[in-house]
Amino acid sequence: MSPNVISTPDLEKQFDESDRSRRHPEGPWWQMSRCNFRTTTGFLSLRSRKTTDEASNQSITTHQNLRDQALNTLFGLPPAHLTEWEGLHAFLYHMETCFRDLLDTRFAFIWKLMGQEQPSDPVLVWAWCFFVLDAFKASKDPDPSIDKIGRKILETARGPMARRGDRCEPNYVEKTHMLQAIFAILCWTSATLKPIIGDDAMHLSYKLTNPEFDEEANYAGLPA
Repeated sequence: MSPNVISTPDLEKQFDESDRSRRHPEGPWWQMSRCNFRTTTGFLSLRSRKTTDEASNQSITTHQNLRDQALNTLFGLPPAHLTEWEGLHAFLYHMETCFRDLLDTRFAFIWKLMGQEQPSDPVLVWAWCFFVLDAFKASKDPDPSIDKIGRKILETARGPMARRGDRCEPNYVEKTHMLQAIFAILCWTSATLKPIIGDDAMHLSYKLTNPEFDEEANYAGLPA
């Protein structure tokens, strides 16, 4: 075959490459595919980062709104006082540290009462705090019992729970933990009392109802 003669397969190859170059003037198609992949990946990464930033900003706003409401509910003060009195920040943080006890799943019923998912963030427990304090005020009793506050909470929640199709009446265990959660809020907001709730409360109740109970000898076998 003469050196100047181009075979048919070679002509087809040249035509194919020329056609691809016309369709993708920026470069061969395989390079464009890599470029598009990097562009798409970068866009998705940017969108994911934007979504994360928006969620973070929303969380910060929610936290600030709850703390502002706490300041007004507990002390009757506007948000501006948080910048003037550092002690208020310390108190709110102390309350939120205490709130962690109510994140335990045994207190799930109190979130059903409010139509909310049980949170993992203690700052969101302010919602339960406000719910209890509203029931306290609504009782119109200067010194209501915990049980009376509990009945007021159930009365308030019963309608919305029924509309959501939720079971309105707590069973014995749910009511026990609801009353503990009410007691805890009353103690914490007093800033002087530390409540006994959860396992410690069950342990104390067992001791009170069983005077002959020997704590040192039997604590390991105490029912959970």
